[in-house]
Amino acid sequence: MQPGKLSKPQVIGLLLPFVLSTDVLMIPGAPLELARRGAWLSSLLATFLGVSLTFFVVKLVSWQPRLRITERFRLLLGRGPGTVTGLVFALFILFSYILVIREGSELVRISFLPDTPLDVVTSGLALVSMYGALLGMEAVSRFNVLVFPFFLLSFILLFLAALVHPEWTNLWHPLEFGIGPVFAGAFAPLSWLGELVVIVFLIPDLNPAAQGTPFFLYFVTVAAGALMTLNIITIQISLGWGLGHLYTFPILQVGRSLFSRESLRGLDVLIMTIWVMGVITKLSFLLYYGLHEICHIFKVENMKSLILPGGVLFQVLSVTSMDSVKELEYVMRYLAPFLTLGTYEGIVPILLFPFILRYLKKRGGA
Repeated sequence: MQPGKLSKPQVIGLLLPFVLSTDVLMIPGAPLELARRGAWLSSLLATFLGVSLTFFVVKLVSWQPRLRITERFRLLLGRGPGTVTGLVFALFILFSYILVIREGSELVRISFLPDTPLDVVTSGLALVSMYGALLGMEAVSRFNVLVFPFFLLSFILLFLAALVHPEWTNLWHPLEFGIGPVFAGAFAPLSWLGELVVIVFLIPDLNPAAQGTPFFLYFVTVAAGALMTLNIITIQISLGWGLGHLYTFPILQVGRSLFSRESLRGLDVLIMTIWVMGVITKLSFLLYYGLHEICHIFKVENMKSLILPGGVLFQVLSVTSMDSVKELEYVMRYLAPFLTLGTYEGIVPILLFPFILRYLKKRGGA
């Protein structure tokens, strides 16, 4: 894909499902277990902290937006440290690919194909995502234009269905066990909002008129946080926190219970299908930009030649790295949030901020 081809609406349409397609699945279990009735408050707190974190991401991508991520790190940190930092970012994005392909495969198995071997499902998702990466982000963004409205509509449908017999007492008192559990429950949703840092890979492909002013990221953060909170409220007023955190995919169980009547049967499957499409878009994004940056670092001219072997390798790792869905659930809810916020989603953008200011001061831009 030629740089500068994506429009701002296309990028917004890519980023929102990128965050939410996996956030709505396993992540609600963490605030439901830790914050209990305050799970929705944990989500709101994560949104507020996410906006603060977005400030540093905006600063990171709003200068030198036409350069690839590793080139910008080299300007800030020097050639050696900048190359290492860019490589770590690329490896993290591929690590996310491994987790997401396993999460999406477990959703497909539980929702549609319970008797199908896991490696068959992961192979199917990997092949589709490899095809998307082969086509490039411009083609994926055009496909996403068709799916995106239905993706947003799914949140509204689930919430409206939950309003038929809501249990509002499940939302109050949110501070029943103090503020500590609310903060603890905010880490997992905050880490998923922190995924918006992937804009550092995408910004050179945004059209020049919007490259230098990526303030739409604040809108994406707030919108994603609002939909994430709506999702958690839907789970709470339907299942309650005590039952909700026991399910691997709480929202899937909500859909099954809300659309159990004969006239509505199958609507939960349709919603899950839309979210699987969102997962595939995310997988294509991760594979494309992860391999793209590695090829840039090591001066590999033909990135497409790595898509098949890379996709196969990551598919194998997704199957062999975790023994069960419960192990995946633990990693996604509790381990990955601290790992990602402690590195490329949180600490790294914050630590790079002084280097950006120093660079701008040297160039007379501050």
